[in-house]
Amino acid sequence: MNKLYTIGALLFFSLNSIQISAQELVKEGNQWNVYFPPTFDPNSSTSLYTISGDTLINDISYHKMAIKNRVTEELTFIDTYLREDSTKKVFVKRYDNADFLLYDFGLELDDVFTTDYCSLKVIAIDSVQLSNGQMRKRYEFEGIDAAYQTTFWVEGIGSIHSVIDHVTNFCFFDAPATLLCFYEDGELLYPESPPACIINDVSEITVQYELEVFPNPFYDKIFVEDPKHAFSEIQVYNSLGQLLYTEEMNSSFMEMNLAHLEVGIYYLIVRNDKGVIYTHRIVHQ
Repeated sequence: MNKLYTIGALLFFSLNSIQISAQELVKEGNQWNVYFPPTFDPNSSTSLYTISGDTLINDISYHKMAIKNRVTEELTFIDTYLREDSTKKVFVKRYDNADFLLYDFGLELDDVFTTDYCSLKVIAIDSVQLSNGQMRKRYEFEGIDAAYQTTFWVEGIGSIHSVIDHVTNFCFFDAPATLLCFYEDGELLYPESPPACIINDVSEITVQYELEVFPNPFYDKIFVEDPKHAFSEIQVYNSLGQLLYTEEMNSSFMEMNLAHLEVGIYYLIVRNDKGVIYTHRIVHQ
């Protein structure tokens, strides 16, 4: 009986350790695909951030952050280093600067996460399901003196905006960067059904197909012009990958009334019968 109890206890602690390990943000092989809209640069882009390798800086162990080339998968290290402690706090060190608190996954309801730029108050805590069925804790924040109204963190994944620059994106930009997809060891975990994990610059599609989407940001209606009749279907997804709108493109000019959508970021997708897919990030104000 004692033997059975010991085996059962060991199994319990082993499984529990696996679950905790799976929720670490600072972990070798984690990858974040982050979309950056045009801000200072007129072009949009998708960057693939990944953790690869570790290093000692002033006798403190850090993991190294790199950007992965989408075609060659070659890594470019960006002088950014992350560490995570036993209290679920994540720190970032950039260049020769001292490290600072990037995330605190030990926050409780009504706690305030204070930064040099603005503050974030926890207004709700729930859970979200990953594509492998695992549940992760999710925090909803209200911005205090921030450009954006609300944001979310997912434990072990980070912000729904940029994994590293989420604070400056949230505090300063009303159309901040967006986390498209999160991978663990090459497996897509979040969101469950992403509308896109890579978004090409709009100009690439505009030049080739003369496709136009306007206005953006929009308030109630959005229009799509397809003068070459290159696409056959149009869809709108939210940032969780949930399909909210779909319609056949049977005209070169489409008018969509999306006034019922909540204020936030969405993804408009058009596709044709040859498998060409165009993803456009739209903002409802």
